[in-house]
Amino acid sequence: MACFLVPMAEAVITDLIIKKMGKETSRSANGAETIFGYTPVTAFSAGSHEFKWLSQLLWGVSLILMLEHLWTGEVTLTFPFLTALSSHADTMVMIDEISTTGVMTSIMTTLVWFVAVLFSRRTSITYSYQRIF
Repeated sequence: MACFLVPMAEAVITDLIIKKMGKETSRSANGAETIFGYTPVTAFSAGSHEFKWLSQLLWGVSLILMLEHLWTGEVTLTFPFLTALSSHADTMVMIDEISTTGVMTSIMTTLVWFVAVLFSRRTSITYSYQRIF
């Protein structure tokens, strides 16, 4: 009924992290305070494109789930938008779905992203060694 809200919230948080990392990177380039010559954000800045992958995956999952709920009539384009908000019993079912299906969808999407990041880092190291030899 509203399980798409959890991956959407995670996508918003991921976008805020990406935005924050961009500001920190530009601030460090302008001579901000460093620790032993490195800014604290350097490790994360190197993988900011990977966080964009996560954001895109989460937004895609949210969009697909939203369209599916719109198709089945669980979400409407008129107020209250979520049909489960029309009665107390339906609202409790919606909260249960958010806490189970929505959370599991976010966890699985993040896990798929994590495996993709590990694989891409592993293959990039392998290819760099092959170029040397």
